[in-house]
Amino acid sequence: MIDPLLKSYTSDLAVLCVEDDPVGAAIIHKMLEPLFGHVYSASNGAEGVREFHQQQPDLIVSDLMMPVMDGISMLREIRKSNQKTPVLLMTASLEHVHLVEAINLGVSKFLAKPLRVDALQRALFAVTRELYLERVAEQARQQEVELLQYRNRYHSLQQELAQAKERHIVNNLFETQYLQHADHGGWLVDLLQQPR
Repeated sequence: MIDPLLKSYTSDLAVLCVEDDPVGAAIIHKMLEPLFGHVYSASNGAEGVREFHQQQPDLIVSDLMMPVMDGISMLREIRKSNQKTPVLLMTASLEHVHLVEAINLGVSKFLAKPLRVDALQRALFAVTRELYLERVAEQARQQEVELLQYRNRYHSLQQELAQAKERHIVNNLFETQYLQHADHGGWLVDLLQQPR
């Protein structure tokens, strides 16, 4: 059964699944398809790198041991141009050397093979929740920037209107008018208007 909260985090995302075993790839694809907007597939690390650069997925689910290029080598290539995309790494056994390098390359979660649905969903929940929160925060920042820009435009317009009103009032009341003084002539008003 699909967790509705997980689905709310994943439905707008794209995932790349990299798995060399056709049966395993089909099973994983079947697990991912109901959750994600787009599911892309690759059968080895080299294909995974190509698909990643072509499709720009939000998340990668990859096997560790594959022919042509393994999961670590694939991730090393991807990290040359992209440091952020989360990666779930599936493995039957993880040697200390692979573990350290995988952590250094920014693997988000490790999944034991054979893959269980509940373990995959827990890992996806943790990773996609972070992606969701980052997107919400980015949208909030964008809205704040738009609001500040709108406010600045509004205040500029209000200032221009206030200055125009002041000029109009001053022009109608005093400019180029001769004000008489009872004893000694009068004053010719010449105004210099400066905005506040």
